[in-house]
Amino acid sequence: LGIIGVVAAMTIPTLIAKINDARNIAILKEDYSILQQVMKSAYDNCASYSGPSNNKDSMKMWFNTYLAPYMKVAKLCIDEKGCWSISPHKYLNGTIDYNETFNPPGVGWGLRPLCFVLTNGSNICIDDYDTQSMFSMWGVKFNSSASIGMVFFIDVNGSKQPNVFGKDTFILVAMEDQFVPAGNSLSFDEIRKDCSKNGQGKFCAWVVKNNGWQIPKIK
Repeated sequence: LGIIGVVAAMTIPTLIAKINDARNIAILKEDYSILQQVMKSAYDNCASYSGPSNNKDSMKMWFNTYLAPYMKVAKLCIDEKGCWSISPHKYLNGTIDYNETFNPPGVGWGLRPLCFVLTNGSNICIDDYDTQSMFSMWGVKFNSSASIGMVFFIDVNGSKQPNVFGKDTFILVAMEDQFVPAGNSLSFDEIRKDCSKNGQGKFCAWVVKNNGWQIPKIK
């Protein structure tokens, strides 16, 4: 019995972690498919964001016009609590995501964020960036004359832990007529350096998607 207990203590946490990873990635894949279809419909309707940056009224109008008609949302939060975890998110290297420190706990990601909860429980925040920042911060290069792009921050298991980029939190970018993982315009080496124990994990969605929708071993 003692031997069985020791073996169980060694194997059960690993098994639970694998089950959680599999669940998280299954939801990420589902979210990616949902948002990709939503953005395709939005682009078909000439979606563009022309409002001032970090303006919650303009973001709400953009969301209600181009996104809301094409997907089911359990809850919508605009610069308020209820659609994002109160516990702070961390990078793979253990540091806290400073972009959440702009707001009270639970309000969301970025300045005056628009966040929503999908019916599968995923929490999603949208933030707008100029296209130069889109490349320097999120590794996505725009080829058109668009001045502002949208970044989607997805916590696939809602308020549950671990709230770590690359494990249960991922970043996708609405790129002109495409929907791509953050880091899409970077080299493989740059992406894997970020998606490592010493990195932040911002580009892990790219690694997961290109690894057959499986979390690779983080080195």
